[in-house]
Amino acid sequence: MLGLRLGPLRIQGGPEGHLFINSTSDLFDVGNYDQNFDKFTVGYIGGVGLDLWNLMVDLRYQGSFQRFGDHINFFGTQYQFSQKPATLSLSAGWLFGRRR
Repeated sequence: MLGLRLGPLRIQGGPEGHLFINSTSDLFDVGNYDQNFDKFTVGYIGGVGLDLWNLMVDLRYQGSFQRFGDHINFFGTQYQFSQKPATLSLSAGWLFGRRR
């Protein structure tokens, strides 16, 4: 992700990829079910953050490129776009020590 700091305000954005390497699903016993944990999917993320003294608050939006198609070819390899629904997340953190 790339970011820009404007005083206490932070703006960030960029691509994001998902690679599932494990599953704890009970769907293994269902007929005609195929696991696809080796697939790499691509989406994007963007957000803003605010730093107040040592408190950090971030609001991020994660989305998909589905409206542009279902995949992208990059150097001869096909990567699927993420099929998961868009998410909005809020996080808070505390910085221990001094800000540089």
